[in-house]
Amino acid sequence: MLLLAVTLAAAPPPDSVVFASAATERLVRRGIARRTVQDTAVHDYRATLRYQLWYGFSARKWAAVAPAAIEEQVMAMAWQRPNDLRVEVRGRRTSARGGAPGVSSVFDRPWFVPREVDDSVRIFADEFPAHGALHPLAASGPEWYRYEVVDSLAATLPDGREVRVVAVDVLPRRAAPALVVGRLWLDAATSEVVRFTFRYVGTGLFAVPDAPTAKDSAAARRANRVANRIVTIDVDLEYAVQAGGLWMPHRQTLSGQVQVPFVGNLVIPFEATTRFDDYEINTGVPIAFRLAPDSATAEVRRERRQEIRDSMRAERRRGGTIGDGDVGWDFAGYAQGGRYEILRPGNDSLARYDGWGGPLALAGDAAAEASVREARASLAALAERVPDDLNPRPTFGFALERTSDLVQYNRVQGLSLGAGARLRLPLAFTDLYGSARFGFSDERLTGRLSVVREAPGGRLRVSGYRDILDADAFSPGKGFANSLNALFVAHDNGSYFLGTGGSVGFETSVGRGIELALEGRLEQQDSVVTTARSGVNDALGGDGLFPPNVAITPGLFGVARVGLAGASALGWGVAVDGIAGEGTANARLIASGRYEFNEGGPGFTIRARIGGAVRDTLPQFALTAGGVNTVRGFDYAAQRGQAAWSAQLDVTPLKSWFRPVGFIDAGRAGRWADLADGRTLVGAGAGLSIYSKLLRTSLVRFDFSYPLTQRAPDQGWRFDLIVSAVR
Repeated sequence: MLLLAVTLAAAPPPDSVVFASAATERLVRRGIARRTVQDTAVHDYRATLRYQLWYGFSARKWAAVAPAAIEEQVMAMAWQRPNDLRVEVRGRRTSARGGAPGVSSVFDRPWFVPREVDDSVRIFADEFPAHGALHPLAASGPEWYRYEVVDSLAATLPDGREVRVVAVDVLPRRAAPALVVGRLWLDAATSEVVRFTFRYVGTGLFAVPDAPTAKDSAAARRANRVANRIVTIDVDLEYAVQAGGLWMPHRQTLSGQVQVPFVGNLVIPFEATTRFDDYEINTGVPIAFRLAPDSATAEVRRERRQEIRDSMRAERRRGGTIGDGDVGWDFAGYAQGGRYEILRPGNDSLARYDGWGGPLALAGDAAAEASVREARASLAALAERVPDDLNPRPTFGFALERTSDLVQYNRVQGLSLGAGARLRLPLAFTDLYGSARFGFSDERLTGRLSVVREAPGGRLRVSGYRDILDADAFSPGKGFANSLNALFVAHDNGSYFLGTGGSVGFETSVGRGIELALEGRLEQQDSVVTTARSGVNDALGGDGLFPPNVAITPGLFGVARVGLAGASALGWGVAVDGIAGEGTANARLIASGRYEFNEGGPGFTIRARIGGAVRDTLPQFALTAGGVNTVRGFDYAAQRGQAAWSAQLDVTPLKSWFRPVGFIDAGRAGRWADLADGRTLVGAGAGLSIYSKLLRTSLVRFDFSYPLTQRAPDQGWRFDLIVSAVR
């Protein structure tokens, strides 16, 4: 609070009006007055806490992501004035999809707001932001914020009483290390806070100068600008009326995302929700603390964590496995004007809890998620109105629209390196991306210029380009995994053509974990030839030679696609493509699915693809069978035609760091009439996977495969190096 007062005292004068109307001023002034009068209606209460944390992966900032992993804890909590708190964790359970890294939460300080938010608004147990942010209803709030009534609604409470709540938008008026932008919902009769959604903004959210020097201050400002671009954190505090007409905490959600630096298509969203149930208010029973109040000092917490880490290392050296949550954590101390105690048994004890009332679903609560997404969208729109001097964000810098733009290796360009830049445009949610790439084997310079509007409703992209494009819908080659296999093994599982033109695309969520993608392109398509040779493969004993890249029909073509993709226990995708130009037109339907089983013991993954075109016309519209993405044991595109199908099964019997994997594949490509002619490709093999228990995914896999049918006389064992394998 002292740091907050010092930074606010040094602030410049306001630059805008405070209240949008006289009615707004009356409502906000009543809210401020209510906060200055200490609430004496609640002396103590007991409640059940249900805490959930999940994270996911997304290629789009505003996608409705299906969680990759989720954790749920149930706790008993007790609170008493002035702000004493005791939490005892009773149960814990987790779930993960597709081998994703799991989550485990351990708290050494309170992470939720038991009654009301202090004047200094902080989360993460007082660890974020680096400076405390001033509450909009603090006594000095009008010196720093602008208020505007924007909405109201009426509601009927369970006791039959009607209330009217009023929405007030809050925006900062001047620069400060930490403020908030958000929306307050106030009870019109009492001005009590019913809901408070906010996002942190400011010049010092993530870092403070190490010393009072110009150099340290400049370094802190740079760090905050970069962090503001990478990390976004939104908070939603909801209250509900309990017995006696008291507004009590109901649900508190912290949601955010980490956007991988310099890359525009990799986002890690996360969400932590604490829900309050089973209230007992004003029981008159004091909290019986068990721990000494000084057991959560910084020194004691460090010593306790070090003891637990030493125990875990010793157990791992003995060949066992133990994580942070496998041992009990108990902490106590003082925070926010009161004493607290948190008791968390080990995971084995928590797993015995049987009062869940239903299974843990990765899909989560659809209604609650919709409410959180609506709040995030409102906050994002408000944050776009905050000037850069109040919330510093990089305007220009190195960035890549797609991860694959950085480095690629394939048969037509060899090694190609790319660079890109991003310019934030003066339109809300809109950026300009530019990238260029040079191929060392074909000595061709390619590039792309895109305007991208990444808004809550979806991503709109308008691009102009001269670029090497993928021609195979089943086996795209412009990724890191294919580049590594091509470089070391001279196996390029993709085919390519040169496209010069423009495109318009739109992506949006139509359900949690379900993405709709629309795209239209008009481009000149030209063949490119194999010019590369893998010197690395040659040095390792291979010949370094790639098969020829398939020639296409050149000309000006219009291309359209409508696609749906889902990510859940069963990953799936379906798309309809159309192409027209040079006196011909065609359309095709393609679909894919994937199921992965990881519930202890042996695990397996099944993948399937099927698709076909109306007629057999253009080479660039053909589908293939053969290669690591369809039928292993065969060269890429051993069969090609207007229709294709493939199925792949991977099985591993172990859950160790080094795990053997067996697999068998089948597939066929050709004309529709050829698919049942008995020339099905069947291949099988085995591999060794290096598995990361930390990331809970395969880092690299070494595969040996062999064709069981349709084998040519010179065909034998085939080796592939696979990154991010399914097992």
